[in-house]
This record gives sequence, structure tokens and C-alpha cells, in this order.
Amino acid sequence: MSYKEPKDYDELITRLRALGDPDKQVQALMQYFMESVEYDYESRNDAKILSNLFGPQDGKSEEWLKKISAMENLAQMELTNELSNRFHGPEHREAVVNYVQNLLELPDSVADKIRKNYGAERIVDGEKRINTMFDATKLVEDGPPAKYENGLIAKGVCKHFVDFAEQVSSELGTTLVKVHGNTGAAYGHVWNQKGTLHYDVTYAMFVRDGQDYNGKTEHTKPEDWLGCTDEQLFKLQSIRKITKIGDQTVNIDATTVAQIGDS
Repeated sequence: MSYKEPKDYDELITRLRALGDPDKQVQALMQYFMESVEYDYESRNDAKILSNLFGPQDGKSEEWLKKISAMENLAQMELTNELSNRFHGPEHREAVVNYVQNLLELPDSVADKIRKNYGAERIVDGEKRINTMFDATKLVEDGPPAKYENGLIAKGVCKHFVDFAEQVSSELGTTLVKVHGNTGAAYGHVWNQKGTLHYDVTYAMFVRDGQDYNGKTEHTKPEDWLGCTDEQLFKLQSIRKITKIGDQTVNIDATTVAQIGDS
């Protein structure tokens, strides 16, 4: 049967619920992702740039906090000491953003997103002084918001896909668990798991789109990443690590799985 794109969220839920079998529902949901949803490569690249600049993505490590603190202190000091006599109000917002960009040597693509979403200036206590509030961690961790159309996710990154899948599965009365891990990048990765099977929509999309990120994907098929066992997952990507399944902290990698298989 040929695929027909649902017109809205309610229609997707109705179709999935009509299947009855939870496994078939998950398979149909994965087909929806593959047929109707785009991966946001632009925001992923920007997050990668900032991760390389500022360190681990989790926003909690000591190294990350030191770099963010140093960056904020630098911006505050420079803006307070050097700009107070040159820029006298919010109308000079663009000049301030450009100045901070030069201080931090940020690429234009990242600076544009900061300018649009994360940069804001204000006059403090009526003084002619500009305070730049710069939140790089938000861009790295979340990226720009996912794109939705009629309640359906249309474009996003791994976090958005996993959250949407969890929302749908909860409404259907089944369980798709969020799995946290690392795929060799400076930032983390998430995907879903049902029972003992992993559903990594993001990597399935990489294969679908001819992309190759952090491990060989060019010789795989999208469906290889949708419903694979632990052993199959680590054969697909041996550098992957699993750090959390649902609320449970774990430490699983290719070596761990191989040892379990040999026991």
C-alpha cells in the first residue's frame, strides 16, 4: 500500500490507533518520519560549531561552565567598559551583536541565529550602558525550535523526533523510551527504544539523505536503524555509547554488548 501523508496530528493518531498492534503502530510511526519529516542540518551544524568552541554539550561539566562563564564575563566587561560611550540604546543592537561576534570569533551563521533568537540588549537602571545577554548553551542543547504543521512535526533534530515519538506512543498507550548516548561527537544523541529494539530516526534520515555522520552509514539502509537489537546497533556504529535508558543511568558500548553475548 502506498504511503499517504496525514493531514494533521489527529489523523495520524487515528491511523495508528486503527492498527491495534503496538509493534505495527511503531513501524507506521517510523514510516511517517521517513516519508514526511526533514532533518534540520543547518541547526545541527551550528550546534557543532558552538560545541567545538565551548566544549561538552551537556551544560553541566566543569569545563563547559568555565568557558561559558569566561565568555559572559568577557562580553560584560568589554561592553561595560568599551561600549558605554559609543552605543547609547537598543537602537544600536546590531552594532553590539557584531561587536560580540568579533570578540568571540563566531561564524556568520551562528551570529545570525544569536542575533535572531538569543541576543538581547537592555539599558540598565537608566544608564547609557548595554548589557548583552548571550545564551550559547541553549543553541547548542536545543537548537532552534522544531517546525510543526497542523500538529505534526515537519522538521527538527534528534531531540525533537524522540519527544514527538514519545508523545504519540503515550497517546496510543504504548511505550517508547528515550535513550541517551554519544556517537563520537562533542554533543550527545538521543533515540527511542521499545522493549529490546532501538529506533534511531535520526540516523535513518542520515542514510535516507545520503549523509554520513560519526560512523559509517553509507553501506546501510534506513530500515537498519529502525528496530535493531543492541548487537545490531553496535555493528552499525561501533563507536556509539549508551549512557541512559529512560531514567536509568547505564554505561553500555560495543565491548559491553560483546561480553554479554559471549557469556
